[in-house]
Amino acid sequence: MLPLDDSRWGELTTAYGSGLEVPGLLRRLSSEGVPAVPKSYWDGCPWTMLWATICHQGTVYTASYAAVPHLVRLASQAAPDARARLIDLITYIEMGRAWRSAPPVPAFLEAGYLAALEELREILAASMRERWETRSACRLAAAFMVLNGETEVARYLSEVAESYPACPSCGEALFGRSAGRGSCQRAEPLNGL
Repeated sequence: MLPLDDSRWGELTTAYGSGLEVPGLLRRLSSEGVPAVPKSYWDGCPWTMLWATICHQGTVYTASYAAVPHLVRLASQAAPDARARLIDLITYIEMGRAWRSAPPVPAFLEAGYLAALEELREILAASMRERWETRSACRLAAAFMVLNGETEVARYLSEVAESYPACPSCGEALFGRSAGRGSCQRAEPLNGL
């Protein structure tokens, strides 16, 4: 993991130039947390600013790879909702890395990046013991797929929940026949599952 005070952040790239801004955004995110409802980039929200800086419209940069171990560390300590959003950003970075135009992971970051992805597998495994709302479950499934080299399936899972309407009573994404009825037909879990 590249320490946040390492001068090599300046050698890394982002959507807006040098990677020097990323350690400050990661520090702010660590102290302020991932917001339940992110504010705009222009409001100075560190979560939105970080996403726009290291994964702008799905494009990744060398600073994106340096940020992943820090994001995985935050995800390992986060409450479920924030964990799902952190995992979503990591998933988008890994999907972006698969694009032909993506820069390669710099040699000095490769070991830390790969170790972080392995740690993410452990976080996902632990997360499977929890009950998730539909959109977050899709994000976790996308992470599982991207970690298994299934980038296009991951992309579909990441984006599918956002394209469905939400149930007016519970906020869950409405899939399939439920979408036509305008409200969900949620079943209660069996035996406390």
